[in-house]
Amino acid sequence: MRVALYARVSTGDKDQDPENQLIVLRREAQRAGDVIYKEYIDQESGRKSSRKAFQEMMRDAQKRHFELVRVWDLSRFSREGIEKVFEHTSFLEQCGVAF
Repeated sequence: MRVALYARVSTGDKDQDPENQLIVLRREAQRAGDVIYKEYIDQESGRKSSRKAFQEMMRDAQKRHFELVRVWDLSRFSREGIEKVFEHTSFLEQCGVAF
């Protein structure tokens, strides 16, 4: 299966590194026999971040470039609240992408 890996960290916390999330995601993809289409990484500063990699991932999902999105933790996918999480995952589902 072609998969997208999504990692997000806050630049406000200097101890965070997206590589820590990606190591786990890559290992899980390899274990499942997945092919990694692309790694999308956002390093945001503050709540007003545009999350450009997230937006790109959603556009690529619409183009069906991959079939599954893997994230290390739900809080890395979105911190906008449960309604937004459902909105984002519903969009992915409509695109034929599992989460």
